[in-house]
Amino acid sequence: MEYRLLGAFEVVSNGTHVELGPPKQRAVLAVLLLHAGEVVSTDHLIEQVWGDHPPRTAAHSVQLYISDLRRSLEPVGQEIAIETRAPGYLLRVGSEYIDLRRFERLVAEGGRASSDGNAAESVSRLEEALGLWRGSPLAEFAYDEFAQTEIRRLEELRLHAIEELAAAELELGRTQDALTALDAALAHDPLRERARELQMIALYRAGRHAQALRAYQGFATLLAEEGLDPSPALRRLQERILLHDPTLAPVAPSSGQARNPYKGLSAFDEEDADDFFGRGELVERLVASLAGGARLVAVVGPSGGGKSSVVNAGLIPALRGGAVRGSKRWAIARILPGRRPLDELGVALAGVGVSGAREQPLEALAEVARAGCGSGRDLLLVIDQFEEVFSAAGEADRDRILDALSTLSEMKDGHARVLLTLRGDFYDRPLLHLRFSRVFVPNV
Repeated sequence: MEYRLLGAFEVVSNGTHVELGPPKQRAVLAVLLLHAGEVVSTDHLIEQVWGDHPPRTAAHSVQLYISDLRRSLEPVGQEIAIETRAPGYLLRVGSEYIDLRRFERLVAEGGRASSDGNAAESVSRLEEALGLWRGSPLAEFAYDEFAQTEIRRLEELRLHAIEELAAAELELGRTQDALTALDAALAHDPLRERARELQMIALYRAGRHAQALRAYQGFATLLAEEGLDPSPALRRLQERILLHDPTLAPVAPSSGQARNPYKGLSAFDEEDADDFFGRGELVERLVASLAGGARLVAVVGPSGGGKSSVVNAGLIPALRGGAVRGSKRWAIARILPGRRPLDELGVALAGVGVSGAREQPLEALAEVARAGCGSGRDLLLVIDQFEEVFSAAGEADRDRILDALSTLSEMKDGHARVLLTLRGDFYDRPLLHLRFSRVFVPNV
């Protein structure tokens, strides 16, 4: 059985569309699907489906809708079950049967393949992911409050996937395929800087140098209308195109031992430390902050500005080399928050030997802060792309992790430190959480 939300809402079993009933009943199922595997309270269902002014009979209506959905769904497949679970209902369905969950998984796999240098595999995964889209996500519920956040998140993830696909196509030397993908992204959002950056590189590599420069000028004009300027990284790219920088040319396969250290649009990682240069002063400032006892350090800057690179290829190798007293022995756990930051935290902590981390990640983090990691080692938790805590994660997970980070940062003699990277356009989001804002904003 397939549950399709990336376009018209459909449930299909063996090629047959399942009748899902009236609009409110369909909305109930959609809410349960968005929270598959979680208990959704009756009160939450009512709030999501009817808003602030539900009818007095709403709870009874939910019961009727659930009953009808069970009759519609269960006879055509055994992998689905809507359980009554206080204080509401739990929908049991594997993520592989929900198109938007498959989409998320494939995008993540495509990103990992790209990071591993396998551009062909990245293209395959990302094309499969984008092929799941049949139209606007949750189109039937476009004007329903419960779907708004999820629609925006999925649209953003789709644009990200298109950009990743274009970058992989460029790695394979397929500039026209990259340009075709980027045209779709920029048609949807002309102000996406990474898409514009990739477009300029693709045009340059296709020998269309003047068009690459016009693309920059057009983007700068659009930004000016919004009272903004192109980022320093994009301005540098324009200068490199003007100067015909040889590093912009595609890297040709070589049978010899020569190696080109330029990584194009990919971030530098820890193994690239020997090739990473030009950010020594910033690395020294980060080292000084940690050496001075800072429990939370944030690297904030524009998208594509090299935040991940300076942490992974600059700071972390310095710490492993003993730049801070005792840092040679630190356990370093790195996460990308994504939709489920607590799960990612659990996996990362388990990876550095913290027992019980997968089951209770925040409790495990608190214990590490108190007593150390493993044989008394200190922990450095690196949260890359911290903006995902606000753009992708649920509100409950967001508040829990911000509270936990606040507690950790307030400990004067703790054994854990946090280093995070944050896009500059998300700088205001941490400030909306009163307690976290106190540790996030520097004391001056």
